[in-house]
Amino acid sequence: MSTRARRRHAAPTADSHTFPTRRYDLVKEFVLALVGVVVLTVGLAIAFGSPDERAISLQDWAKAAPNDVVATAAAELSGDSGTAGYGPPYNNAAEGQKLLGIPLQKWPGVTYPIDAANDFVINPLKAVEGGDPALRLALTVWAKASADRQTTWAGNYVTALNNAENDPAKVAQGDYGPVPVLSTAYERLAATGGLEQLISQNYLGQPWLWLYTFWYQVPPFSTSDNADALVWGLMMLLSLALLLIPFIPGLRDIPKLIPIHRLVWRDWYRQQREAVRTAPPAPSDATIET
Repeated sequence: MSTRARRRHAAPTADSHTFPTRRYDLVKEFVLALVGVVVLTVGLAIAFGSPDERAISLQDWAKAAPNDVVATAAAELSGDSGTAGYGPPYNNAAEGQKLLGIPLQKWPGVTYPIDAANDFVINPLKAVEGGDPALRLALTVWAKASADRQTTWAGNYVTALNNAENDPAKVAQGDYGPVPVLSTAYERLAATGGLEQLISQNYLGQPWLWLYTFWYQVPPFSTSDNADALVWGLMMLLSLALLLIPFIPGLRDIPKLIPIHRLVWRDWYRQQREAVRTAPPAPSDATIET
């Protein structure tokens, strides 16, 4: 058969309108999905109750564990708190956490500077010093002392609290300067609820962060001092694995091994099998006239 004849009898280019179609009711699917979600939500709420628990405030903390608030204030003043000694991006108090030897925190440097003693303790107390002469005197003494002297006072008081099982009433006499007055005033301020409005850097975690915070509850993350970097690294690996699913052998074959999509589109697949079964055989070159 000549080339011209082959071209004349060649199959035409496929058009999108020639492919099989099926009716699709978007409104019906939306209504069914909405009803399903509502029924599931109500059922789970009845079975497990509401997970909407009120957040713990600083006032709740002060009422439930006042001695812990006093110890926390002293630790902020001495630089022994987690924030004060965290390192970048808050301060230069530590090298920061690492991942595979890479100093992830140190490289960007201090981008969100926080002075734990002033931001969390001294400045809030200054806002309420007017009606408390003892607090006003303690703040004055603290402000006039050198940084080394302040650290010594607060460090001595933190040690004394640890020896007294965090009970300020059992702390032995020592060189604490104005730290006991400042710490107890801080606890009183928190108990009244006034500390909530005075600490502006009190951000709440977003609900979508649950996957990050989950890892902090399980070993080895829950027991590691390098947990932040480890959790960050793990989440990057999981995100990368999600992006590369089409290229990862085994994972990309899950739809073939568990063909749920064939169950969802069973009508279409049944029509295709029927169409193949009933379709006439394609003509061969031998049957085409030349």
